[in-house]
Amino acid sequence: MLIRLILMSMLIILISSCKTDRRHNAMELIQRVEEYQTQRHRLPKSLNEIGIIENESGPLYYQLIDSVTYQLSYGTDLGESEVYNSKTKNWN
Repeated sequence: MLIRLILMSMLIILISSCKTDRRHNAMELIQRVEEYQTQRHRLPKSLNEIGIIENESGPLYYQLIDSVTYQLSYGTDLGESEVYNSKTKNWN
C-alpha cells in the first residue's frame, strides 16, 4: 500500500513537471513569434520560419489564423490542451 502511494505521488509530480515545462517552452515560443513579427512586420507562416522543425507529434502546435492572429497549443492530459490566442493574449 505504501509503495503504491509513493509511486502514485511520483507519477503526479512527474506529470506536473511536464506540464510546467510545456508551458515554459510555449511562453518562450510566443516570445520568439512576437520578436519575428516585430522584426519582419508579419507573423511566421510556420515554426520552420523561426528555426523550429514542426512535426505532428508536437509537443507545441502553432496555427496561423489570419495575418495578425495565431494560436499556440500543447497537450496537458489525454484529450486536453492549453490554447494561447494571440488576439486575446489569453490561455484557454
